[in-house]
Amino acid sequence: MNDWVTSAVYRIDLDTGAPELVVADIVLDLVHGVAFDGSYFYLDEWNLRRYTFDGTFSGSAAFDEEVMGSAWDGQFFWTMDGDGQVHCFDISGWPTVTAVPANDFPAPSPACRGLHFDGTHFWSADSIAD
Repeated sequence: MNDWVTSAVYRIDLDTGAPELVVADIVLDLVHGVAFDGSYFYLDEWNLRRYTFDGTFSGSAAFDEEVMGSAWDGQFFWTMDGDGQVHCFDISGWPTVTAVPANDFPAPSPACRGLHFDGTHFWSADSIAD
């Protein structure tokens, strides 16, 4: 048995593999992605929720998007939806989230899940159930 709880965010110690509970927010329902901008991390849920590095809640923004993963590229917040589209958002006017549809692009397939940005490329992987 482990000490993990549902609807929470953990920071994992790479040396020991031990999870450190950072956010256990009772209002969280289904977290679909987490992205870190260097100061805050953002959880996609029914709204977009923002937290400090130590897990302190720092506000939410209306965000009515289907999200299968999210990433931060240094300028924009990105999400991937269940139809295989990657969407771009400007969150610099927090808590206003502004769509930037000119930057959107299709994922390699509608089965892509998760989204990561490594500084140069976006990464995703297919998740196809038989």
